[in-house]
Amino acid sequence: MATQKERRFIFIFVLVTVTLLFSIVFIRNWLEFTHRVKIDLPVAQMETIRAGKKKKEVVLSDGSRAILSPNATLRYPLPFTGSERQVFVSGEVYFTIAKNDAMPFKVNKISGTD
Repeated sequence: MATQKERRFIFIFVLVTVTLLFSIVFIRNWLEFTHRVKIDLPVAQMETIRAGKKKKEVVLSDGSRAILSPNATLRYPLPFTGSERQVFVSGEVYFTIAKNDAMPFKVNKISGTD
């Protein structure tokens, strides 16, 4: 049977351990949330293409071409607006970029599923 001193030590040890674990999880999630890529366009204006089990070729509104490997996903705005052309990819996507010095082409890698 544990003495009162031992029980108190175990209680404090468990309390400190749980507090540290919650703190680590909170800080990790906060850092992940604050460093995400921000999408300025509403979801309704985004086109999502999924390749399925075969490769798929897509021509974007600016004339750029994308070849999606099987199971890849491509999200892009319709049409491109602002100071850059931003696309979001999951999986392997190969691009042939249409030249436009005024609007650089930016590829953002996303993970997970929608």
